[in-house]
Amino acid sequence: MANIFTTRYPIKVPALVTQIGLSLPADPQKGETVTKTVESKAIWDTGATNSVITEKLAKELNLQPISKVNVIGVHGSEIKNAYLINIYLPSKVCINYARVTECKQLSGTDELGMLIGMDIISLGDFAVTNLEKTVLSYRVPSEKEIDFLKDNKNDPAHSDKISRNSPCPCGSGKKYKRCCGK
Repeated sequence: MANIFTTRYPIKVPALVTQIGLSLPADPQKGETVTKTVESKAIWDTGATNSVITEKLAKELNLQPISKVNVIGVHGSEIKNAYLINIYLPSKVCINYARVTECKQLSGTDELGMLIGMDIISLGDFAVTNLEKTVLSYRVPSEKEIDFLKDNKNDPAHSDKISRNSPCPCGSGKKYKRCCGK
């Protein structure tokens, strides 16, 4: 069964920010207990390979580094601490034992405590829509492919039922049966 959450913003937003919880790494399904959870805001960034946590939040959680890593960012490269944490996304979607690296600050503000990168996003399905208002949906684990083009039933070129004698939707000028329909 998938863990799912949806965040509906009141307007179209320029950045995807959600409320999260963080704790020391633990897996309650294995009998491990979570002792302290800290609330923060996280920004979702598909351009970031890995997730990061601010130094301030790492200190608040009393995290102990598991290693040092070379982080390459917009300001060059630095050696930073890496930690294991639990991340509690909206609707109690939990990512146990997530590996994150430390950063000084995010976006020049103390408001953000974490950046969620592709290492977390790619664990499931991530969709953003902007019809009048921004809606962010996330599902872990992935259950099926999301393909807006394929789902567009009004576009005959992308329909699941293409006649063999129709022009090929690839634009070759050939009949479908002599081109992509072979």
